[in-house]
Amino acid sequence: MLVHFYLGRADSIKNNTYRITTTGKDTNAAGEPFISLEVYRMSDTVRIAKYDSLYANTNIDFAGIRTLIWFSKDAVPLAGNTFSITSVIPVEPTLADKYRFTLNGQITNQDVLKNNLSNIKVVPNPYIVSSLYEPEFGEIRREPIRQMQFTNLPAQCTIYIFTVDANLVKTLRHDAPSGTATWDLKAEGGREVSSGTYMYLVKSSAGDYMNRFAIIK
Repeated sequence: MLVHFYLGRADSIKNNTYRITTTGKDTNAAGEPFISLEVYRMSDTVRIAKYDSLYANTNIDFAGIRTLIWFSKDAVPLAGNTFSITSVIPVEPTLADKYRFTLNGQITNQDVLKNNLSNIKVVPNPYIVSSLYEPEFGEIRREPIRQMQFTNLPAQCTIYIFTVDANLVKTLRHDAPSGTATWDLKAEGGREVSSGTYMYLVKSSAGDYMNRFAIIK
């Protein structure tokens, strides 16, 4: 037997527990099974409802509660089957209500961070001089701003850029939740780097990630 409970009348709901018991079963002339139910209020063991002929998929109402009873003709509930339900008076929130929240400290899942390292990208790659990716500035000269971006970075990491023969070109410190760091294509001394293939190494608490990019002039 399946029993579904719904709110019938909110103004009739009380703080109470009710016992619902099957008292018998039978069939009508057409062979359709039905059952008998009794509902008791547990606070004073008073019977508050009695149903003599309940067929499958029938609604009953008691104490502000609407109940849908369902059973199959091959599994009709036996007399003595009992279940209970506890109801609580619904409470509407008001402006006088006060709430207290507790925030747990930040938790960093190192396994997730390590797996996400493979999502780090350099854009554009390859970098081509005068790429439409570059914004422009100046009303007269309209000179492009040389820049590349490292995306999907951990919130805190260090990016080392090397030539293919392992000479350090630039070190970038990233400490921001945006996940993006910008490089102006200049080496540590301020000179613009030449064309070629470069390696980059991202070091973070989650681990290291290395890949390459190209600059074409």
